[in-house]
Formats: sequence, structure tokens, C-alpha cells
Amino acid sequence: MIDSVGKRIALLLAGCALLAFCGSVQASVLAHWTFEENGGSTVNDISGNGYHGTLMNFPDTSANAGQYEGGEGWTAGALNFPGYTLANGAAGAGVVVTSLPAGALTGKSFTLEAILSHNSPKMGTWSPFFNTDDECCWFFGKASQTENLHFNFTSLGSANSILVPAFDGNPHHIAVVFDNVADTVATYFDHQLVGLVGRMTGTINSKFSTGDEITLGGSFTGTATVRGGGERWDGFAYEARITVDEALTPAQFLAVPTPTVTPPTPQGDTITYADFSDPSDLRARGSAGPYNGRLRLTSDVTGSQSGAYWVNGPVQFLSDLSFNTKFAFEISRTADINGADGMSFVIQNGGPDAMGWSGGSLGLDALAGKYMAVELDTYKGGIFDTASSPGNHIAIDLSGVAASVAETADGVVPELVNAGVGYIWVDYNGVTDVMDVYYATTDVKPDTPILSTTVDLAAHFGGATDLCVGFVGATGSITETHDVLNWEFTTIPEPSSLALIATALVALAGYGWRRKK
Repeated sequence: MIDSVGKRIALLLAGCALLAFCGSVQASVLAHWTFEENGGSTVNDISGNGYHGTLMNFPDTSANAGQYEGGEGWTAGALNFPGYTLANGAAGAGVVVTSLPAGALTGKSFTLEAILSHNSPKMGTWSPFFNTDDECCWFFGKASQTENLHFNFTSLGSANSILVPAFDGNPHHIAVVFDNVADTVATYFDHQLVGLVGRMTGTINSKFSTGDEITLGGSFTGTATVRGGGERWDGFAYEARITVDEALTPAQFLAVPTPTVTPPTPQGDTITYADFSDPSDLRARGSAGPYNGRLRLTSDVTGSQSGAYWVNGPVQFLSDLSFNTKFAFEISRTADINGADGMSFVIQNGGPDAMGWSGGSLGLDALAGKYMAVELDTYKGGIFDTASSPGNHIAIDLSGVAASVAETADGVVPELVNAGVGYIWVDYNGVTDVMDVYYATTDVKPDTPILSTTVDLAAHFGGATDLCVGFVGATGSITETHDVLNWEFTTIPEPSSLALIATALVALAGYGWRRKK
């Protein structure tokens, strides 16, 4: 008796569930791109619906052409979208034009989501990822110099989320969800709700039903130009998906990527790059990228650039922060000798994601944490310049200090722009706190430094010994190219008392031997 009743109840419940399933609208994956091709001009849609994409404005579609941040093109499991015009003549506005008509979303709930990294937190233009090919505004990125996720659906409305750290160069999951029943648009960052806007009654503009295809990584008008003079994504895309007929919840989203942790460079080690044909151990940010065996921080093509290259993980200094470094550089401008704004060698504690502002900030202003910089300044008006600062000089800067702690006088440094390859040596003795900077136009270290000062780096960094090391460069309305050609860096182990005695004895012995000769 009980068994018979139980069976009937089970059948009734199963029937109700079946009716509920048949009477509800289930989510449908409309398009899904995983960027696993690592070569070619096609991004495949794995949903089975055939909404494949075509790479536009990517000058190199071969395997691993975009494996480094600041580069452009394919790498294993990702597509690197260039955010700037680079000096190799690329348009710097690479987009993927899909065959998916935006009208396919009209009158439906939908979810746009992607796993992305953004490489330029100080980019001064809109940065869309999901967009259309006919200048319809589907911004899914950030407003100028903020860290918001933003949407702008024609005939639905627009809004910003709260500030999120989406532009640190690390992979994140971002999503925008339109609920056609509740008339809401929600934005998510790493599965966390960061924005919700109600009363969004409406449908996607009917214009979208006339063949306006969805693009990934920016907008494309068919004439190799970018809407608004520079609206594009700048960073890697690892996966993107569009789902319709249901407003997804975070439990249904693509998974949040697991961040990678880079171990520190051991203390006392020497970092040596005879050239930068393989800069895979370095982290590029902003406009920076590899170029013909060089680190190119900015290019002489587009203004208001800011680029940085860091050792991809902290360098372990000894407690007094002694170090030696040497690098070759070249600063150039096509139009004439007048360029702007400059480049710097930098030690900082803000991590390898650090990124500063363009223009007179020299890529230093707004760097996270504290820093020390040896700047090569090519334009008067930088953040550390005073009324007496020359427009062409070398200086030592500290974060939190209004002016350079030391700088060369007018006429001491020859013109740095279009002067060919130059060489810089920086020696810092953490015991005496003396920093010496040497400059030459040949690869021979001068006997006398061009700049020397006393600075207590250990106190400046508050005793921190795991620090980031690298280069930054910036341009304003006047452009110039900032390149690093090679680099050597080493921390210096602190000498013990016995070591000092042994060194003295060796020196004395050598002196005596020379006297006998």
C-alpha cells in the first residue's frame, strides 16, 4: 500500500517537473569563443552555431606572435589585442569581427561574459570588448582613466559599476547580464555583483537587425579605423561567451581564473639581457612591447602613451639595498629632434602590475607604492621639474618628494633625442648611501659620474627588500620612441667584517707586490 502511494507521488512529481521544464525558457549558448587556435585569421565559435570571427588589423597572425604583454596576436590559449599603434606600422586596433548579428539578442534576456586581462589602466579612451562593427556603443570596459565596468546598450541605457581592479594585467572574469523580464542590467566582476540598474525596459535597437555584427576587442567600421579615435581592448582574451533566453547567475558563469604567483628573483643574482629577443621573464604594461630585440616602452606614432617593463616578480635585495645596473637605450623621434617626455630606470614596491600616467608624469606618477627612479627627461615640465630644471637632463627621483633629489644642470647632458644609442650605469652603495649615475655615448664607463648624491633607499622603502625593478616611459601630445637595448642588474651582498678584512689584506698584498716590481 505504501509502495503504491509512493510510486504515484513520485510519478506526479516527475510529471510536474517535466511540465515546468517544457514551460520555461532555458539558457542557450549563442556563441562561444575559446581563442585556442594560436594562429591564423579565424576565431572559431565552438557553440555549433557557426558564428566564427575574423581577425582584423592584426599584422601578424602566426603562432605566438602575441605571447608577450604589450604585443599583438596569438599565444597559447589566448589572443592578445593591441591597444596602441606600434612602430612596426600596425594599426594597433586589432578586433575580431564575428558573423553573429547583434539582432539575435533583440527581445531576449542575455549574458555577455569573458575572461580577459587589461594591460593599460591609465588608457585615456573607452575600452570596449563586446561591440559592433557599425559604431553602436556596446562599451564593456572602462571610462577614461577610471576602473569601472561600463555598458551602453543602444535603446536600453548605460551605467558604470563600482570601481574594480579589472585593469591590473591579470586575468579576470567580467560579465553583463540583461534580464528581459525584470528589466535590469547587472555587471559582475569575478562573479561578484558590482552594478545593478533597474527599469531598463526596451529592446536592442532595430538597426542591429540589419546585419550589424558583434565584434570582440573594439569596434570596426570596415575602413581600418577605430571609432572615437582609439576605442579598443588592450590585453589578452582567454574566453568569451554569449548566452540568450535566460539571465545567468554566477553559478552558471564561466569559471574565475586562478591567479599565478611568480617567485622572487633570489638575492645576489644577476639579471642579464644582451638583447630582448626573449623577454618572457619580464612583464610589459601599457604601450610597452618587444620590438626587434628591444624593449619598446613607447612608440613615435600615437601620443599620450605610458609603458612599463618589470621583472615579472620581486627581486630580493639585501637589507641595505645595494645594487649595480647598466643599460643601453635609444630615444628617437621621426619628425624632428624635439620630443617628449622621457623614460626612467625604476625600483618600486608596487608590484609587476604597476602602471603610471602618460605625459609629464614620465610614467611615474600614480605608480602604486614607493619608487626610486633615474630619469632621462627630454621635455621641460615633468612632475619633478622645477623652474630651473633644463628640458634635457638626467635626474634621480623619489616618490613623495616634490622635486628631483639630484639633476644635471643645463648643457651637461647632450641632447638625448635622436642622439643614437646611449649608455647608463647606476651604482648604489647601501652602506654609504651614495648613488652614482654615469652616462656615455659609447659602451665605455666614464671615470667620473655625471650625477652623484646621497639617498637612503633602505629608509625610503621602509625596510622592504623584495622590490620590483624595470623601466617606464611616457609621451604626451609630442611623441617619441623609448627603447631599452640591453640590461644588466645585480644586487650586491653586504660585506661582513671578515670579508672587509680579507679584501683589505688582498689589496695590501697587491700593493706590496707592485712595489717590489
